Amino acid sequence: MVLPSGFTSAVKSIDTMKESLDMAFPPQSVTLTLEDDIDISRGDMIICPDNLPVAGQDITLMICWLNEKPMRPAANTRSNIPHVM
Repeated sequence: MVLPSGFTSAVKSIDTMKESLDMAFPPQSVTLTLEDDIDISRGDMIICPDNLPVAGQDITLMICWLNEKPMRPAANTRSNIPHVM
């Protein structure tokens, strides 16, 4: 299943530059070929329908601050944390 569109398909092949694979895992760079022609763009997720991601607005995180100036967090400060996938 592809989110957020909800389109479904099946994986036809998983390929690298050198070979075809039965499965892939991080940090491999692979090309997925699907059985159907679906438009999948940056930011979309390919997920297993029986393992849906949980949407929420609260997160727990650890910040590693590398600037020479001290970080000055405030209780009412909002931060934009872009996702990287």
